[in-house]
Amino acid sequence: MRCLATGKIISGPILDRLDIQKYVNPVEFMDISNNSKGVTSKELKERVEKARAIQKARFENNAKVKCNAQMSPSMIKEFCVLDSESSDLLKKAYERFDYSARCYHKFLKCARTFADMDGERNIRRNHITKALSCRDLDKEQSSMTVVT
Repeated sequence: MRCLATGKIISGPILDRLDIQKYVNPVEFMDISNNSKGVTSKELKERVEKARAIQKARFENNAKVKCNAQMSPSMIKEFCVLDSESSDLLKKAYERFDYSARCYHKFLKCARTFADMDGERNIRRNHITKALSCRDLDKEQSSMTVVT
């Protein structure tokens, strides 16, 4: 994959280290001109603050870890337990796109964060779906460019 800013190729191991990789399509005029309301910045800020408080409490006994992104593999096993439906979905994606172990752990940490933002104790299928949607630039869309 090429970086739009530098023109340099970004290797797979570097992409693996990016938690969120999104391709952003141009916004259509009709999409921005309609007056539909989504989540406000204030509402989103409140959800993020709530998730951060949950994470702070989760890791209060570990001085080195403050948020889900910093979890070790053993912590991921403890705090990112999946039900069978969620596990099956992640397994299918993992096998289809030949993800690395690092990438697999990033999906789990992202899903844990989505669950925290929803105030959920357990990671659900919808959290795995959201986590998987955070990696647009993987495998199938490898011809897309990255803007930095």
